[in-house]
Amino acid sequence: MIELAPPPQHLLVIHSWPDGRARYADHLDHSTVDVSYVTTPAAAASVPAAAAGIEVVQRTDDLLQVANAAGRLSQRLGSPSRIIALAERDLDVAAELRVLLGCPGRTPQQLDQFRHRAALLVDESRVPAPVRVDGVWDGRRLVSWRAARQLTGLTGEAAIEVPDGPAANRLADLAAGVLADLVDTATVVHVGLTEPDRRGAAPVPNELAGWPADDDQPLLLRELHGIDLMAAELALQRGVALPAGDIAPTGMVGGWLAVPAPVPPPCVVDRIELAAGPLPPYAAVLPVAGERIAAGTRFPVRLRFRGSSAEQVAEAIRQADRSLRFRCSPA
Repeated sequence: MIELAPPPQHLLVIHSWPDGRARYADHLDHSTVDVSYVTTPAAAASVPAAAAGIEVVQRTDDLLQVANAAGRLSQRLGSPSRIIALAERDLDVAAELRVLLGCPGRTPQQLDQFRHRAALLVDESRVPAPVRVDGVWDGRRLVSWRAARQLTGLTGEAAIEVPDGPAANRLADLAAGVLADLVDTATVVHVGLTEPDRRGAAPVPNELAGWPADDDQPLLLRELHGIDLMAAELALQRGVALPAGDIAPTGMVGGWLAVPAPVPPPCVVDRIELAAGPLPPYAAVLPVAGERIAAGTRFPVRLRFRGSSAEQVAEAIRQADRSLRFRCSPA
């Protein structure tokens, strides 16, 4: 009896991050699996060279554009067995496409249910002093997590990690209490907590997401602590085992600063300068003079810092925010 080989697996990725934060080639063997990409003009350059197929659309959050592109890829490579989307803005289209193409994975109803649960946490009567916990919830406990606190009074958005110790553990315990009541499956999570305007009161949960945050916090976790939330989310969407769990403390404290353009994009950079400080960023995304910033770009300037103490990193972020000279004109 002749045994027929199984058809090649086709994974379809909806990819809209232009900065390469999702390292698909590190976690998907493009030599044994057909991996195709629906991407945007801005993100196309970061698609792995070994991709089995690429379709470029203007917007990956437009279901009609993505569905048409997925149809063309399916004609060449067969129907996808899984549909992967790691950016929050692409999750709804990916869920709709799974229904259209009969793929397993998170459905629109499951996304809506999760968001409904998350909405129950929000109280507008609170005075925000946000802290956060990002990590992996395995269905019973938090693994591979880090806590961080937002820095305020800056030009852009910024956060700094809470060093390992009792304060960070307390935040993780609070986040785990929220998750235990609402989430019974393995999920990449971002839990936001805010404090009531009462001295000494415990932080109160007010935000919940079941996917990696779109800011630089997941990059800090990967680069400084070996916690790859994008890899974990990719594994969950593929239906395979999660990466290794608990990570040993490193003693390193990280922080990031993200600055919007001074005029709404699209715009052109007239001037950008960042004075060198005592603790320069270890990673920086900076446009150059004459560069066009595309419409929809939230933070064209992104800086990441690391140091031995929260105070050292916080001062480096504030110094960078003070010294940044960023001027743009409408495009």
